[in-house]
Amino acid sequence: MLQRKVLYLLTTIIISSISCSSGKELVDNAAVRDAITRSVKLYSSSNWEVRRTAINRVVAYSGTAYSRNVILLLLKATDDPYPLVRVEAVNALARIKTESAHARIREMSLYDREAVVRWAAFKALEVYASADDESAFITGSSEKDWLIRESAIRGLLKIEDDSVQARNINLIISAMNDPSIAVRIETLRHVRIRDAGLYREISALINNQKTGISLLKAALTAVTGYRIDEKTKKRIIKLLTHENRNVRVLALRALKKDEELRKT
Repeated sequence: MLQRKVLYLLTTIIISSISCSSGKELVDNAAVRDAITRSVKLYSSSNWEVRRTAINRVVAYSGTAYSRNVILLLLKATDDPYPLVRVEAVNALARIKTESAHARIREMSLYDREAVVRWAAFKALEVYASADDESAFITGSSEKDWLIRESAIRGLLKIEDDSVQARNINLIISAMNDPSIAVRIETLRHVRIRDAGLYREISALINNQKTGISLLKAALTAVTGYRIDEKTKKRIIKLLTHENRNVRVLALRALKKDEELRKT
């Protein structure tokens, strides 16, 4: 019953919004209208795969005069009983990056019952890079699922307001020591703020000869921009002859930046 109501509502809006068009624009809009209407009808299916197909198709028309209709259907799909349909809807809304869906995506990141949907929602929130999502990202950083923690810390660090990072130093340090190496790497790659506590963690990774290449490269990226202490500098100088080319390049870059900072 609810799906039939949605179908009626969207179809009515589509028909009314085309009434003011004329000529070639009318023909073009009519084709778009028909395509969106077909997607709406598909979404009325009891088969979740058909509903997912409808969402996948309709997003192609988000840049048309009927973007409102597209967004209405996508928002409806965020309440779909099947998680993969909700994921498809969230991914589509992230591509559109409509502000009207922002609060709904944040709500899903925190409260959806399925981890895969919460993960998709956190990835979508990354696109907004908004300080309004700071609290949501903080909550996500303590999720059991490492994929969610990875996305949450990355989203937090993508927020351009550096005061967000400044007041979450302890959380960032915790992420640098996360059980998942993927979370640790993403934290090191995206942290911007300079802090003595962060530097201790970063330099410890560089000085630890057991640190793996992926984590080492991320630490060298993170240390660039700091004034490097002598012990760490000696270690980085040794890395100039490392077998991995990227490690050598990153080590050289860190040393050059340190030299520039000491001249200022």
